[in-house]
Amino acid sequence: MRTHRIQFFAALLSCVSLLFPHAAVADPQANVVTDIALQQGGLLVGQMMGRDGSVRAGEQVAILFGDREIVRTTTDENGVFAAVGLRGGQYQVATREGTSLIRAWAPNTAPPAAREGSLLVVGDQVVRGQIANSPGLVLDWARSHPWLTTIVALTAIAVPIALVSGDDSAS
Repeated sequence: MRTHRIQFFAALLSCVSLLFPHAAVADPQANVVTDIALQQGGLLVGQMMGRDGSVRAGEQVAILFGDREIVRTTTDENGVFAAVGLRGGQYQVATREGTSLIRAWAPNTAPPAAREGSLLVVGDQVVRGQIANSPGLVLDWARSHPWLTTIVALTAIAVPIALVSGDDSAS
């Protein structure tokens, strides 16, 4: 009887933990860091475009170091933005539609693969495949339906526990 209570509370704890976000459903692109070579004076130049190739003029762009905003700027008529006075380090480039991570390199210190500027592509999410059984699509669906996913998971755990508990009481 004591073992059944321990199993019940372990299962209950597992079910409750499903209510909290997990790293498994996090955006796989969220941790992609792009190397950018800063120009003289710590100048970061970038361009914001839509997924359809259209430039995004008049958009706010914030450069953050940790939780602190370093620079806020606006894109010009060509979607180009510039931030001055940056040093080497990892920054977040934030727009109203998302955030990108960059690793800024001081002039003449960047690796050969570093880009000269930042290209921010914003807009609707791009689906990189159409395969129905793709893990990415399943995780995207689970992320966009958290309550339904939680109910399905709770049911998958609770039904076997109820069946086992019912079998124990019959004997």
